[in-house]
Amino acid sequence: MSEGHLIVHSMTDNNQANLTFEMEKLRAELKHVQEMYDMTQTETADAFQKLTELNQRRYEESEKLMELKEKEEEAKDTASKEMQRYEETMKEVEKVKELMMKEALRRRKAS
Repeated sequence: MSEGHLIVHSMTDNNQANLTFEMEKLRAELKHVQEMYDMTQTETADAFQKLTELNQRRYEESEKLMELKEKEEEAKDTASKEMQRYEETMKEVEKVKELMMKEALRRRKAS
């Protein structure tokens, strides 16, 4: 073989080795990207599941809060009615005391 053919053959072998090396590098990079994609998909699914659970919990807590607010309003209404009854009863008690004092005075004067 002539020297020119040896150089071309050597360059071709060298190019083939470089090409093979580059292909292996690209395969490794592609594998890494695929693994990262798979991991991202898993993390996305996990995050979506967590978000769904948190939304469900938020809804349940919101329902409980509404129930508590309704009970609070009922308790306020009941307390207001009880206070009104108490005040009315105290007015009646004062009227009875006043009548009893007048009756006691009348009896003393009559004696």
